[in-house]
Amino acid sequence: MNKSEFIEALATRTNTSKKAAKENVEALIEVISETLASKQEVALTGFLTLKPIAKAATTARVPGTNKIVDVPAKTVVKAVIGKNLKTLVAGN
Repeated sequence: MNKSEFIEALATRTNTSKKAAKENVEALIEVISETLASKQEVALTGFLTLKPIAKAATTARVPGTNKIVDVPAKTVVKAVIGKNLKTLVAGN
C-alpha cells in the first residue's frame, strides 16, 4: 500500500474526505519527523516504536580495494514492532 492508497483507505474508514485524510496523514508525518529530528522517540504502544539511535564515527574497509575510509557519526532510526502488530501479522 502506497501513500495515496493509505489516504484513500483512511478516508473510507473514517468516513471523511480524501482531502481531510491527506491533511491528517501529512500532519502525522510532520509530527513524527520533527520528534525524531529532536532526538526523541515516538511510541505507539502495542504497534510501533521509532527510536533515534546515535552511531559513532568509525572506519571501514572498501571491498575489492582494501582501502580504509572514515565513516562519519550519524543518527539513524530504529523501528521496534509492538506485540499487538507482531501477533496480528503472524496470524495468531
